[in-house]
Amino acid sequence: MPSAQGLLSDEPEMEHSLHALQLLILVSCLNRPWQDRNDYFLAWNLTVYYSREQFKNKDLRGPDLFLVKGVENRSLPSWVVWEDHRAAFGINSQGGSG
Repeated sequence: MPSAQGLLSDEPEMEHSLHALQLLILVSCLNRPWQDRNDYFLAWNLTVYYSREQFKNKDLRGPDLFLVKGVENRSLPSWVVWEDHRAAFGINSQGGSG
């Protein structure tokens, strides 16, 4: 099992320019009120690894956008729940949540 530091996102590129614009608007709306804070992680088009079993089965989940509160805001190649000990709340453009 690779280290969480080596798990890259397995998400496809955005489907079209409207999708990119929607994500830009959402990210701007979420980042602005918290611009002076460093205790949240906001990302888009990154895989969220919920369990080692999910990783082994290649049952990958990647919401279009997700937010994790109460963590250090740093650059990551993916979100690994079993190492970071916090679940991610996600939003998909198809109306579901991840």
